[in-house]
Amino acid sequence: MFAELLATSSFSFLRGASHPSELVLRAQELGLSAIAICDRDGLYGSARAFATARENKQRYITGAELTLASSLKRRSTRRAKKPAQLELAEPTLALLCETHQGYQNLCRLLTLAHADLPKGESELDLAWLESRAAGLWALIPAPQRPGDRATPDEHDLRSIKAAFGARAAIVMYRHFDGFDDARLDWTLTVAKKHDYRVIASARPLFHEPNRKQLCDVLHAIRLGTTLDRAGTLLSGNTEAYLRSEKEMQQLFFDHSEWIEAAGELGQALTFQLDELKYQFPCSLEPGESADEKLERITWQGLATRYPNGTPENVSAQVVKELTLIKKMDVARYFLSTWEVVQMAREKRILCQGRGSAANSAVCYAIGVTAVDPEHSNLLFERFLSEERKNEPPDIDVDFEH
Repeated sequence: MFAELLATSSFSFLRGASHPSELVLRAQELGLSAIAICDRDGLYGSARAFATARENKQRYITGAELTLASSLKRRSTRRAKKPAQLELAEPTLALLCETHQGYQNLCRLLTLAHADLPKGESELDLAWLESRAAGLWALIPAPQRPGDRATPDEHDLRSIKAAFGARAAIVMYRHFDGFDDARLDWTLTVAKKHDYRVIASARPLFHEPNRKQLCDVLHAIRLGTTLDRAGTLLSGNTEAYLRSEKEMQQLFFDHSEWIEAAGELGQALTFQLDELKYQFPCSLEPGESADEKLERITWQGLATRYPNGTPENVSAQVVKELTLIKKMDVARYFLSTWEVVQMAREKRILCQGRGSAANSAVCYAIGVTAVDPEHSNLLFERFLSEERKNEPPDIDVDFEH
């Protein structure tokens, strides 16, 4: 079944005219096997798109479309900001996540592309791809007008192929804008010369044709002009909408294999955002687990807090807490917080834990809070409870300004 792998949402600021949720829900209505929203230079709409997709049992693929730095210049020699009508004059590269490692690499590439540039600008240096291509697929959108400055040059094509190998493809689309034949010729020539596979896409900017007028308004605002003066800078039709497999078969009657290739690739891109689980950073001794270290520093802390011996009720409370912390796999969170507090105190920065964390004997033992559990009726469940499995603990620490 066909998968749309190059959709653009309203999170591509002033480019796309549909919300991520609208694209996902429309993809489900059309019976698409999957949809990838590749917003320009960021993952801005991915969280909302994924949430909608999960709720409605629609497969969602995480990706982004990055602006390439011209092979004729480097970031240190950037020209002045281009006029509005030339703003699309750099080629782009869509990167889709196949694995968790691919997601990590995509996030790193986006960070590098935005670094040291004014807000809203981004440039991906192809040299970065060599060490950060793992777990990603690279899709090269066929240029809107082949031969213009938005067309990838030979250096770009060779670099992308070298970095991704068989995990690189050309994306062909037809918008009946007078350049379909030129795009097809360019796609066939590049695919043969550089051994790229080809996939088909509707390259949608909106989920339904009736959003075209809104899309025109957004583009005119981005270009800093009026609808009357925009002229050929705006699309002359409504063809940039999300299509069903049947519509794509009609559109690509002469290359149905490209539609099948899009569906096959959509099935291969298995990474999902719910695989992500934040691992709080902490320093561990060789061979020591986070739970073991937390237990060690807790009992060491109790020995300091109670030099004459830890009261039985406090010891029992600590054992209870450590058991639950281990069961919920949150020891790293406690250790990370403890390390931050240790750094602050080494620098003589006043700090103090507060809030519900004051109900924890472990937090008191490791010096994060100052409420003595021997003299308090602690309600640890207010701080951490097994019944709230999806809620991590929340240790609030105040630091002097």
